[in-house]
Amino acid sequence: MGFGLLFVGYVLLFFPVMYLDAACILVGSVLMCCALFKLRGYEKPFRICAYLAVPGIAVSAIKAAHRLWGYLSSYFPQWSITKFLDRLFAPAVSVAVEVGFAVFMLIFICFMLWGMFAIGKEVGLMNIQVKSLRNLVITGVYYLLAILMATGRNVFGTYTDAFRTPVFLLGIVWMLLIAINIYTCYRWITLPELQQAEEETRTIVGKVWERAAKKAAIRSEEDEQKNAEKRQKKMKKHNARLQKKQKKDT
Repeated sequence: MGFGLLFVGYVLLFFPVMYLDAACILVGSVLMCCALFKLRGYEKPFRICAYLAVPGIAVSAIKAAHRLWGYLSSYFPQWSITKFLDRLFAPAVSVAVEVGFAVFMLIFICFMLWGMFAIGKEVGLMNIQVKSLRNLVITGVYYLLAILMATGRNVFGTYTDAFRTPVFLLGIVWMLLIAINIYTCYRWITLPELQQAEEETRTIVGKVWERAAKKAAIRSEEDEQKNAEKRQKKMKKHNARLQKKQKKDT
């Protein structure tokens, strides 16, 4: 159905492997795009989210390049590509990348959660509806704070630095809640469909084997009958020859 692929893409995008996070961000965004195109036929929000996922790959590529620049500037500042990225990601551009990525992900995740709420409502699963609505509210609060923090300004006055750790912890909780939300959809919607499809496949295969066995049995009976008829004909011919010999001898 697509929720399994969506879960894998989300984990790669938001829980990347250290020093490989640039590649994880790109691969994760592509996998999520593929998953949402599978889901776009079920609910309208998924269709909107799928269309957003296409430019989202480009947005993720910029974010991945920004992450890569962070590593290169720390470990390989003498490389020419590092110097190029230094010019490309000037302080103002870096802030714009962080804010732009946060705004895009806010819109993207909200449509994705709306789609999960809609499909949960359609199949009558209240736990998916409740989780989706709760996470929708948390998403709005978290990204609002993240965008304000990404501007680099003292938006909370002297308490701005004190807010960074709580916002960071809120982000971790939020990422885990979204991952659980997607997995719940996979567990209660996709997995039963896969099991049902597997049972139907087994039933079809069983019927095919049963028919094949019946045909094989019928063919073996027909072959035995034909062989018996051939043996009878040979015996008749043999007996006829013996009778002719006996007549000649007499």
